[in-house]
Amino acid sequence: MISIQSIALFIIAAALEVAGLAFIWEHVRKGKGFIWVIAGLILLCIYGFVNTKQTFDFGKTYAVYGCIFIIVSLVIASIQTAALPPWQACAGVLVVMLGAYLIYTAR
Repeated sequence: MISIQSIALFIIAAALEVAGLAFIWEHVRKGKGFIWVIAGLILLCIYGFVNTKQTFDFGKTYAVYGCIFIIVSLVIASIQTAALPPWQACAGVLVVMLGAYLIYTAR
């Protein structure tokens, strides 16, 4: 069974990764200052360390993390656009969740 601590670490890692990439996006796509790249890189480095705190192996960690990342990305996009994702995106999340579950429970 996956613990509350693991779920929290996954959510924190996903938020750090999305935020880090968003900061770099702001510099590259919108011309904001280079400080945005530095901030983004710092967040991405912290993200890398957060995921190492998981108790299971690398493969399972990143398989399950991929699912959490997709969910967090859709939530952030929904907040940013003030619109719910299309039903196809929600269906895709369910498929990814099933895949993550199968990978996590594999022996």
